[in-house]
Amino acid sequence: MDNRNVVVCDNGTGYVKCGFSGENFPTSVFPCVVGRPMLHYEESLTEQELKDIVVGKSCADLQHQLDVSYPLNNGIVQNWDDMCHVWDHAFYNELKINPPDCKILLTDSPLNPLKNIEKMGEMMFEKYNFAGVNFQIQAVLTLYAQGLLTGLVIESGDGVIHVVPIVDGCPYPHINKQMNIAGRHITSYLVDLLSRRGYALDRTTDFETVREIKEKLCYLSYNYKREYQLGIETTILVKNYTYEFLVKILFLKIEGQKSCYVDTSICSSMNLNSYAFQNFCFRMEGIKVGTERFQAPEVLFTPELIDVEGDGMADMVFRCIQEMDIDNRMTRV
Repeated sequence: MDNRNVVVCDNGTGYVKCGFSGENFPTSVFPCVVGRPMLHYEESLTEQELKDIVVGKSCADLQHQLDVSYPLNNGIVQNWDDMCHVWDHAFYNELKINPPDCKILLTDSPLNPLKNIEKMGEMMFEKYNFAGVNFQIQAVLTLYAQGLLTGLVIESGDGVIHVVPIVDGCPYPHINKQMNIAGRHITSYLVDLLSRRGYALDRTTDFETVREIKEKLCYLSYNYKREYQLGIETTILVKNYTYEFLVKILFLKIEGQKSCYVDTSICSSMNLNSYAFQNFCFRMEGIKVGTERFQAPEVLFTPELIDVEGDGMADMVFRCIQEMDIDNRMTRV
């Protein structure tokens, strides 16, 4: 069978990775997010027409005009209608395939309920008519990619972290550990930290911007106390992040008068019902990030920072190993 007839789709909380069997890298990686316009095109005066459903990267570009939702939460599908929109985008727009001519391998979360797996299989067969469907746990596939059958996999995603022990290709579900703190929570905590520094950041519209800051500037500290003291006493850790942000321009509509453009910054005391969104412009803004660079990722090891009870990642790994049979522990080191 041609490799392009076997599709691989990794459904992550933050991103969907899809491609074809035999390829070294995914053909497409896009955010697992669905957006709907806040105003219908007929009700707005923008020259850009918005679709009723926007999926993937387009949501980030139009985030100020969309009401966004995430179909997956903690690695498990919560909204099947939105998930179908994501799959439609992946199969027809990104991969450009005819599903009945293909088979598909879908990744699965270690603690995904059986009814969700059945529902996903039902969608693949009855809605998309794939010739064959296979489910594999993500952690097992990670070991396969390294040429291994046995190991301890720490799978850190956008919404959840799993610690999965695997022996001879078989996971131990009764020992699996899950922590509902991951990349998205680091981003959210970074928003809080930067807000304390004095930056006015919105948790919804500025989330993707802060995500970029996290990915480019944040790191894990080997000695938290020493680096924190260094950050307080010096500016050696401070990095500047420059980004573009959207400024809405309003179009004044008054009969009998010449039309003019008015910036929203001077319109707070005016009757905004007399205006309609007409255009947009971009301004450059800089954000200085200091100790926040390593404070945000620390929530992975100290969940109490965001008021979450439970073990951090290091403690979770230790407990997982301790619960394994002693004969299998050394194979993981």
